[in-house]
Parts: sequence; structure tokens; C-alpha cells
Amino acid sequence: MLKKSSEYTLCVSLFFFVIFILPTSVSATVLNDNQKFSSYNCETNEEYSYSISNWANVKETPGTSDNNNDISTTQIIGDCNFIKIENPSEYQNTRAVAFLTATFKYGDNNEITTRTYSTATMIGNSTALTAAHCIYNANYGGYADFVTISPARNGSSYPYGTTKATKLSIPSLYKTKNIPANDIAVINLLDPIGRKSGYLSCKCVDENTLTYYYTIVDLIGYPKTGEKNLSGETTKSGEMWGMGGSITSVDGKTLQHLCDAVNGHSGSALVYMQKYIVGVHNKYPRNDTTFNWGCRIDSEYLKWINGLIK
Repeated sequence: MLKKSSEYTLCVSLFFFVIFILPTSVSATVLNDNQKFSSYNCETNEEYSYSISNWANVKETPGTSDNNNDISTTQIIGDCNFIKIENPSEYQNTRAVAFLTATFKYGDNNEITTRTYSTATMIGNSTALTAAHCIYNANYGGYADFVTISPARNGSSYPYGTTKATKLSIPSLYKTKNIPANDIAVINLLDPIGRKSGYLSCKCVDENTLTYYYTIVDLIGYPKTGEKNLSGETTKSGEMWGMGGSITSVDGKTLQHLCDAVNGHSGSALVYMQKYIVGVHNKYPRNDTTFNWGCRIDSEYLKWINGLIK
């Protein structure tokens, strides 16, 4: 699944024995075509809400591997098994993973500035996918004032450069129900940076396939500095780290997975067969240390996401 140096390495292949856990109930609010979505124009600071009920059915956008031949605390499940991706720009399934920086200005006179770091994934030439909480935080005044994306960042190396967001889109319900099912976001970008980095395709995969015994998804992103894996290697901000793991249960728009994740991994795509994004990692259950949560891409979210791809 994952590649390290010049070898294909499924970093979790030695880690994942069959693990069965009882699903933990979570209010997986199921949206419908009449549910509202919200988009925020970063240039005009205007927000508008809309329904997708009158949108034409949008076909899945095929991903392309190469067109140019610290927010929410998350948890380690058992031992820390993620590995460093040494050369992200070399591999088709890591080129599209992007370092995300969000700057929030708030307070009575916008005198407070908070900057957060997380992960997004390119899903089009000028479009990226992440978690809603990476670009919207009610405690920080709502939408981020300035968001940048850097695909395949590797420490001080930015092989495809950096571009800024022009539009931020989330399910409207996320503002009042901050739960895994609503914690997903689409970012439209100023520059077609995906032409260089390539991008992955979003896909609605049925529940039985996602939870099948041999189904593994990859979670690859940018963790904070200071986390040690099982081999004693330590993470540094701006470096890409990831692993593969099972999805253990699906409940509508919510899924549970066994990939290790820490601050900075928020917004990382859950990638099936190295090319299909089936969900977005976003949270962990505070009363259970056996799994992490993600937002599943169902048919409604797929229609919404693909309708925003540029």
C-alpha cells in the first residue's frame, strides 16, 4: 500500500492481525439531497448556502497519478506503526497528499491570530479534500481567513509549490453538529497545482467491501513534531508519515478505522487500492482507544464533492 524509499511497504502488514471490535454508537447524521451545504468565498468573505437536489448527477472524476510526466488530537492504537514517506513526490499515491496551513483571525478587532497545520488531498487540478475542522473553527471565528496547500511537501522541499484557497465548502450541519459524519470539506484553489502533483479520485464504496477482512486503506499525512513510531523514529512537522489499516465498521456517513493518527493527520484521506478516496480521517472517541473515526464518502457526498471539482 505505502512505499518507503524504493520499496513497496505496507507499513501495517506486520501490525494488523484480525481485530474485531464492537461498533461504538455515534450520531451519524444522515444527510439527504435537501440538506444544505455552505461555501465561503475567501476573496469576498461572503458565504452562501445551497442544496444539491437540483444538481445533475456528476460522474466520478478519474484520478491521475501524474499529469506532468495541529488541530484535533487523535490517537495511537496499540503501538505506533506509521512510517515516514521518504520521497513523497516519487510515488503516485503520495504526490497528491498536501500540507495544509490555515490562519484564523478573530477577536473584537481581529487582534488574535491562530495558525493550524493539518492534511488535505488533491482531488482535481484546483481542488482538495480535507476535514471541516481544519478550515472552520467556531472558537476561532468560523472560517479560516487564509488557507494554503502544498502537495508532497517534504520538510523544506515543496516540489509542486504552494497555492492558496479561493473557496471553502462544508456541510452546513457541521456548524451545529461537530460529529464525524459532518466533518468533511472541499477546498477550491487559486492555481491548478494538481496538474503537477496529480490527484486522486473520490469513490463511494459499499459497506461490505469497506469492512471486508482483507480490505486495507492508507492514511497518509503530516503529523506534528515529536511522535515516535515503533522503530523509535521521531516525526517532524512538514514531513509525511502514514500507514495502512482496516475499516472495522460503517454507519451511514461515519466509519471507524484502525490507522494510527496524531495532531496534523486530521483531514487525511482514507485511500482504498492506492487511488480511491473513500473517507476522511477526522476524530477519535475519547472513551475508547481501539479505533479512530472518519467521515465516509457516500453517494450524496460524492455528488457534492464532484460538483465542486475544478
